[in-house]
Amino acid sequence: MHDLRHAMVVRRIQDWHAHDVDVDAKIAALATYLGHVEVREVYWYLSAVPELMSIVAARFEAFTGCPPAGAS
Repeated sequence: MHDLRHAMVVRRIQDWHAHDVDVDAKIAALATYLGHVEVREVYWYLSAVPELMSIVAARFEAFTGCPPAGAS
């Protein structure tokens, strides 16, 4: 059951990123839906899935204007 829950959360966050949705604005609703007391409990999913980490890293690099490590 937890695998389905985890997959749903990961897909939802990936979909939001794919459609340029403001994840920070939506994450509180997702946390409530999942029954989490703290929003920070949902952010665990971001660090647990390599695909989400690469999306977040790319967005952070775009935000800071820094090229990825190893890029010339």
